[in-house]
Amino acid sequence: MRPQTIVEIKRMRRAAARIAQMIQTEVIIMEKRKVYVEQMTSYLNDRIRELNKVRDPVSVRIVWFSATDLSAHHRSRWSWIRKIDGSS
Repeated sequence: MRPQTIVEIKRMRRAAARIAQMIQTEVIIMEKRKVYVEQMTSYLNDRIRELNKVRDPVSVRIVWFSATDLSAHHRSRWSWIRKIDGSS
């Protein structure tokens, strides 16, 4: 074998080892990101459940106020309640 071939093989092995190390580092970072995303997903799902618990009673009040026959004065006073869910 020629000396240039041996040098080229060693250079390729060093490059392959460097690439393997970079991939291993990226795998560790990706695993940390995955754990973070799972934790945030769980946290956000908990907050959504809590907001839904609060929203349901508010929605009932909105429907009740919009279904009642209030005078124009009272309607304007309570109009902000109906706007919570985007209804008019």
